[in-house]
Amino acid sequence: MRVLNVHLIVLCLLTLSFVYLVRNRTQLAAGLMALGISIKVFPLVSLPFFAIGKKWRFLLLTAAFGAAFVVLPSLYFGLQKNIELHREWVDHVLRPSPFMELNRPPNQSVFGMLERLLTDMKYEDRAGDRDYPKIHVAEFDPETVKTFGWLAAGMILIVTFSTLYLVERSMIDSWSGPIIFYEFGLVLCMMLIVGPWTNRIYPVALFIPATVLLHSAIVNRSVVAMVAIIPMVVASIIVPLVPGAKISRWAHVIGFDFFAPFAAWVGLLIILIRWRTKSNNTPRTA
Repeated sequence: MRVLNVHLIVLCLLTLSFVYLVRNRTQLAAGLMALGISIKVFPLVSLPFFAIGKKWRFLLLTAAFGAAFVVLPSLYFGLQKNIELHREWVDHVLRPSPFMELNRPPNQSVFGMLERLLTDMKYEDRAGDRDYPKIHVAEFDPETVKTFGWLAAGMILIVTFSTLYLVERSMIDSWSGPIIFYEFGLVLCMMLIVGPWTNRIYPVALFIPATVLLHSAIVNRSVVAMVAIIPMVVASIIVPLVPGAKISRWAHVIGFDFFAPFAAWVGLLIILIRWRTKSNNTPRTA
């Protein structure tokens, strides 16, 4: 909130959409989701989760509301100007300027981690803070490393949605039980990991995965959940209390804000797979 980043607003819209859908208020949920997507496109990545849950009416309404939000500015700008503005926005998102890519804070997604590990980052060419340490172990071509990033992101997406699909098949109605919150937490972790750009303030989204992991650790005595929480505690509590800009730069480059959602993602995957196994081994009564 202090830096007035719109990510927090969109995260709230995404979360509210999920909550209202759980409460069967489909129209309101779809409107909030479409509004979030129209502000910042990253909630689109979550839509396969709702398709796996067979929330078809929600998805259709989201598409309808989304189309309305895209066309709505035409009332003020005119249709042609609105098309031009959307084209400029797509160019800005898909092809950010080299200056912006170089001078933004270290990317905390899988793309940023691979870039720092496998390329020689030109921190000395930055306009501002140039004192970030280099941690690369190889010097691949940046475009090759981007390809590695897309492959890694694709694998994470496949594993995430495949797990959710298998869990949904094993449950009679997951949307009426607590497991759906674990599934949504998994999706949020995935979004932080695979995003083309994850700012160091974005892991505020971990409040939902943290809640379900704490529930599993305290109520179910889950060792997996306890271990998964540790990187989150280090990144959000311990590292900020260590004084000095040098330590802060090392934390950003090493990627504490990458490993926190990654550990939570792995932990939630294991919990959901175990949940599915237990469900499959439990006899069902007529």
